[in-house]
Amino acid sequence: MTAADGRWQIEDSRGQPLGRMAKAFVPPPRTRFLSGEIAAIVQRHKEDADEAFHHMLRREIWEVVVPELVFQKTQEPSRTLY
Repeated sequence: MTAADGRWQIEDSRGQPLGRMAKAFVPPPRTRFLSGEIAAIVQRHKEDADEAFHHMLRREIWEVVVPELVFQKTQEPSRTLY
């Protein structure tokens, strides 16, 4: 997991991007990233979204990566990059 262009992204062991976190995502304070995996890939449809957001949608159907992230508590302040 790395920070790129102000957003966190999930990468595989070779550094290949798998998904990007929401802009508001921040790792829990005083933790370090241990591991992560793709828990699910959910297909979303435009009609499932609130109508107020339809103008922002670029596609009728898209996939959302749902990660499972494991963090370990530490006494040190969180680092910018893990």
